[in-house]
Amino acid sequence: MMKRGTKFIRKVVADQGGYFRLYASLTVLATIVVSVLVYQLLVFRPFQAQSERRQAANIAYKELQLFPQSLPVLPNIFYELWVDTADNSFSLGKFQLVSSQLVDAAGETISEGIFSLPEEIENVSGVHMTISDRATARGAAIDFLAGTINNDRVVLTFNLFDPAAVTAEFTMATPTDNNSLVNEKSGIWFGDVIENEPKLFMPQAPNGWAYEGWAIHEGRTLTTGRFKNPQNADLFSGFSDVQSAGLDFPGEDFLKNPPVAVFPGLVFPINMGGQEVKITLEPDVNGVDPTGAGPFPAVIFSAEIPNRADAFQLIEMEPASQNDFPRSTVVFR
Repeated sequence: MMKRGTKFIRKVVADQGGYFRLYASLTVLATIVVSVLVYQLLVFRPFQAQSERRQAANIAYKELQLFPQSLPVLPNIFYELWVDTADNSFSLGKFQLVSSQLVDAAGETISEGIFSLPEEIENVSGVHMTISDRATARGAAIDFLAGTINNDRVVLTFNLFDPAAVTAEFTMATPTDNNSLVNEKSGIWFGDVIENEPKLFMPQAPNGWAYEGWAIHEGRTLTTGRFKNPQNADLFSGFSDVQSAGLDFPGEDFLKNPPVAVFPGLVFPINMGGQEVKITLEPDVNGVDPTGAGPFPAVIFSAEIPNRADAFQLIEMEPASQNDFPRSTVVFR
């Protein structure tokens, strides 16, 4: 009887050992499978995708097509399109936008907005667009739109200014007449007039650009002046009085010399209650705006003044979004 019991126990132990070995084998196999899956997901596939992107970057494109979208019509300006590679930038020539047609520097229509590419253009990384003065053919090109390539496509955006990172406020006042009791709603100053503190918290204008303030009164657009440094006075005082000096930050009084040649019947002073105020980025070539006297379509701040707003009251401006700026799209083939 003892022998039979011992034999049975040995058999059970042997069987259990087999189960343990099988369990251990399955555990090792599962570990291997999981390791392979992790490698595929975290290492191999990203590397493969990166390799595919590199191969795509080496494509030698033959042409590109430009879709103007919200590209502004600027009669006095040449646009110029540049294809960027890792080592160089290639110009595809200057052109203008006439109605909805692209026209080259010789006046010929660019059919369907298609530009041929030189054979040496490979490893395309992106595209950028510049603007220059058409009338004087100045060589200085101003950076305008830019973008990187993604699936044979480049979305060109105005990325010279980030409106999300800045703030702006202004007050209605007329400090240059040396009288704080009359006509105070006939001036716009981008700061706290009482405390004499600037309220434009944004960087200096990018190279080739200048800020410009605008008062829009009953549909008539009046400049408050251009400036590079938002913490300093602007470069214009043509509408202000001379009884007292202007302030040390951008702004203008609308008290003298109304531009009746442009706006017949305009009389100063004006009441800016219920009107609009804007700040734009303007092209700047040696202090001259090659696009003309009006606002350039890159409005970075705007505000509607309440009808009952008081003089000397700080009014906050609304920043633009990137979707408000000019843009266009390029497709490579």
